[in-house]
Amino acid sequence: MNHKTILFFLLIFCQVGLLVAQNPDGDNDLDIDPEEIDIVKPFEPTLADAVKVEFSPDLPTPEEIKQNQPVFGNYQVPNRFLTIAYQPPTLKPLAYQSDKNGKNDGEEDLYNAWIRAGFGTQSTPVLDIALSSGKSDKYVIGANGSYISSKGKLDFQDYSRTKVGVYGKVFTDEAFFGGNIDFNRNLFYHYGYDQTDSTIVFTEEDVKQQFNKISVRGEMGNTTETRSEMDYHAEVAYHNYQNKNFEATENNFIMKGEAERPMNDDWLMGGEAFLHFNNVTDTDTSNVGNVIVNLRPKFTYVTDFGRFSAGANLGFDDNDLSSFPYLNLEAYLVPDKLTVYGGWQKQFVKNSYMSITEDNPFVMPFFSLQNSQKEDRYIGAKGSVNSVSYNLRVGQELTSKQPLYVNDSIDGKTFQVIYETELKTFNPQVEIAYQLGETLLTSLGFNVYSYTLQDEAEAWHLPSARINLKAEVKPIENLSLMGELFIINGMKGRLADGTAQDLKNYTDLNFAAKYQLFDNLSVFANVNNALGIKAERYLNYPTYGLNVLGGAILKF
Repeated sequence: MNHKTILFFLLIFCQVGLLVAQNPDGDNDLDIDPEEIDIVKPFEPTLADAVKVEFSPDLPTPEEIKQNQPVFGNYQVPNRFLTIAYQPPTLKPLAYQSDKNGKNDGEEDLYNAWIRAGFGTQSTPVLDIALSSGKSDKYVIGANGSYISSKGKLDFQDYSRTKVGVYGKVFTDEAFFGGNIDFNRNLFYHYGYDQTDSTIVFTEEDVKQQFNKISVRGEMGNTTETRSEMDYHAEVAYHNYQNKNFEATENNFIMKGEAERPMNDDWLMGGEAFLHFNNVTDTDTSNVGNVIVNLRPKFTYVTDFGRFSAGANLGFDDNDLSSFPYLNLEAYLVPDKLTVYGGWQKQFVKNSYMSITEDNPFVMPFFSLQNSQKEDRYIGAKGSVNSVSYNLRVGQELTSKQPLYVNDSIDGKTFQVIYETELKTFNPQVEIAYQLGETLLTSLGFNVYSYTLQDEAEAWHLPSARINLKAEVKPIENLSLMGELFIINGMKGRLADGTAQDLKNYTDLNFAAKYQLFDNLSVFANVNNALGIKAERYLNYPTYGLNVLGGAILKF
């Protein structure tokens, strides 16, 4: 794609941003009283991979959706893939309850610093630090950092993750402006070779994979109703991503914006825009540039009994331009109890060096990059009855150029990235949650995946089912107990001769406990993979067995 085309799309984004932020009457001194608002977006979940001992947010009721007029996009739960990394389960804090004066009824003081430190089996030190300027209606600034590492029993079955960052946000009577700067360092090793063969010897530098990422992000949006009655949000991000061992560097530039305004009492018009440009430089290829653009203009009809959006997805991928209808429907059949929804959309998906290696850090140093195009069709029902919330969904995804991972036939310990021409995925899913005050919270998630492929014999390393059962209990005032059972099955890897190899089903049972000793000091203990099953998320890469972690949390 030439520079003129890239410049053309950048100018479009700049003009959209100016139109969104500008007051059409030319009067920037608006006399609008500041007020507190709650923004609730429609809950359209996609069940994520295991994030140990955490709980999904409650579904908003139809009344909340109507009163708070959701504006931007869909609620999406990020997909996360399991790696060898042992991530100890985290404890979910209780919601902070405040009165009309912004105070918390004297039950618990707010703290400006938070430190969590611990140590566990597999030589696992854990440190999390968070600092904040405190509660303010004018601004907030802060910093955070974390470190975790582990050492397995196999040679080079080690990893470490380090993150440091600063953030800030400023609030005016009409808008907010925020941003953050982060540095991430992730270290892995290619340990998936035949370690029983004494003739195979590698040094640390032979198998080391160190990924560094520097991220800079800025955003802005309105906090009160503008003179034009337009709600808007815009974000710009830059990621510098490096593989330090193979001198590969990728620059990612991302822009996205959303805006919506009422046409009358029933109709809204708006749109979303997304641009992602990446440039890869490595020792084998130089300056491989790639850009995708997704534009989604839409109209929305809002009534007491539902919400219907219709528009178009306009996509641009290098020299490929496509258009496709966009439909999204919600019908409130029984207030507070039953909402029926459905949707149909299609868009380009960026496959960058950063996204591929964050999914699978054991891939080969150099591989081709091709973007995907994903079409999503789904129907479902969600709601709540008494203390039970539920979401039932059936969907079909059609993905062109779906990246899959297969073991390299020569090296064995690394993975090639191949692209399936067309992957069809049929995906029924069930999510149910039950909450009894602050005493008990349980949730169950169940996903089934059925694949149809055009090129490959199997959907390599993709599961056929996921089950996620969680529970949080507070038997006494200062004690919180949590548990999770997570199961993945049906994954297959491809051997050197091209035949399929069944991967051992992943059954992960985890427990966590926290006891509040004092107002600002608590202790915790986590048991991860209590069944000690050494499963493989990727062929030849077994996970750790049983691991235990304990420590303390200090707030001041």
